[in-house]
Amino acid sequence: TSDPAKKKQLQKFMDSEFIRITDPYVPFDEAGMYARPGRLRNSALTASVLGSGYVIYEAPYARRLYYADTYNFQGAPQRGAYWADRAMQEGGRLKLTREVQAFIDKRGKK
Repeated sequence: TSDPAKKKQLQKFMDSEFIRITDPYVPFDEAGMYARPGRLRNSALTASVLGSGYVIYEAPYARRLYYADTYNFQGAPQRGAYWADRAMQEGGRLKLTREVQAFIDKRGKK
């Protein structure tokens, strides 16, 4: 589509679907040992501008956890380092592609 508003809607949808698909892979303090157990996971929604094409995980330790494959994460082996890459490699890319196509098909029928 060449309509900028529709492109923006599509990008917002893609960004939010990416967050949804990667969510189960993001490290999370399931035991409630820390003051803000969902800070890293929730930061994808608070730090990202949906529609920008960039999903940002913003926490002081985000980079360290993303590249830290030596940590013993709660919820492992699914939750852990390289969460976005692993989510996409383990069926997320196909899921995202299907969801985006369904979104486009649905919008085209309106």
